[in-house]
Amino acid sequence: MSYEYRLVFDHTSAAKRVMDVLAEDASCVGRQGPDLWLKDRALHNGADYDVGLTYEGDCSLWLQIQTGSPYLHARLQDALDGASVVCLEDGDISDAVTLRTAFRIR
Repeated sequence: MSYEYRLVFDHTSAAKRVMDVLAEDASCVGRQGPDLWLKDRALHNGADYDVGLTYEGDCSLWLQIQTGSPYLHARLQDALDGASVVCLEDGDISDAVTLRTAFRIR
């Protein structure tokens, strides 16, 4: 089961910058068009990827979390580099959560 979120940024260059930074990260296992996939190899879970991101536009990314991973949460936080972001569960404007919650980190 995966969990899905829309990440909404308040600056128009943030979404592209996050995608570009993560594409160069060691956790990136693929990028095709607007899609990018990340893998926490320490999990040894047999999945092709653990987190997927889709570039939706200048201010928005779609985040799919297959497996919660503190490592991948940290990679995303580093890529954000302090950018302001709202994480909306299933893209629902009335259901904002923290990235920590999205990654199921306690």
